[in-house]
Amino acid sequence: QIAPIPNILMIWKGLLFLSTIRPTVSIAAARITTMRRSALEISPSSTQFLTMILSPAKSLDFAPPQMDLHSVPSYLERADEIALLLKRMEADELGELLGISARLSTLNHLRYAAFDPAATAGTIDGPIDGKYKQAVLAYDGPAYRALDAATLPSEALHYLQSHLSIISGLYGALRPLDLIQPYRLEMATKTRERLPSLPKPSLHAYWREALTAHISQSLTAHEDVALVNLASKEYSKALDLRGL
Repeated sequence: QIAPIPNILMIWKGLLFLSTIRPTVSIAAARITTMRRSALEISPSSTQFLTMILSPAKSLDFAPPQMDLHSVPSYLERADEIALLLKRMEADELGELLGISARLSTLNHLRYAAFDPAATAGTIDGPIDGKYKQAVLAYDGPAYRALDAATLPSEALHYLQSHLSIISGLYGALRPLDLIQPYRLEMATKTRERLPSLPKPSLHAYWREALTAHISQSLTAHEDVALVNLASKEYSKALDLRGL
């Protein structure tokens, strides 16, 4: 049976709280192949934790966060390589690449023009109004609003930090509290012709090896027995799921 999106989100949030607040309770090992269409497969014998992956959101909220906890993204130098190419583009070129309106083209042209390089971003010591914000608070899609991370207790945030990876076209893999800058770049963006200097023909190919290793290491390090895939097909394709 296919679980509708609201039910999947409720299941996800319930699993998070069960595994965080009562780690000794028997937790179902779950796998959701995509957020929009898949059955929930449950093995009631599992008592281990879960690793989760999630897509980012196009909509962003960079209002001042009510939280100081933060971390630094793991792949800033690789993100820097992509951002530098986008920074060099004119607004209309960027709009064609991203498939967005003239208004959004101008907005994102300004974003990339102001985008700090890795050397600067890696030294930021906290959120900055309008400039840096924790990923789980900055993304403003339905899944993030349902999670409502700003209201979670510290134990739940620490669990998410270790067990949830947000897959990003620009940043690769993000932990929830990683500080990000405003950007727009979907994983399915067609880069072969417009970004020929990118080392790989697509963002999927650019990130696949690093992301697969990242998730594999997370599963091993935390002795997780299941990968809960809440990412869309577009973002799931950036991982070699069979190789995990």
